[in-house]
Amino acid sequence: STVFAAGALQVQIFNKLACSSSIMVTRCVGVINKSSPNINHNSYNSQFIFIGRFVEVKNLQLLISVFTQLPTSSLTIVGVGDLESTLR
Repeated sequence: STVFAAGALQVQIFNKLACSSSIMVTRCVGVINKSSPNINHNSYNSQFIFIGRFVEVKNLQLLISVFTQLPTSSLTIVGVGDLESTLR
């Protein structure tokens, strides 16, 4: 499997977590996809969360447009920033 890291800091986090998956650096959106034996994954298969700054470099408009095409998936966005009023 592959995990996605927004940048070098997230790569360091994956390495410290001893992540055995390949790491792809996206330079924009980071997604952690690490299995945990104590979570019923079936109830979370289509739920995603973004936590970060609402700024152009995060490319949130693209993320939102992708999720509008995925009717069985949900995206929760948490953060503040210059684009907050635009994203609402």
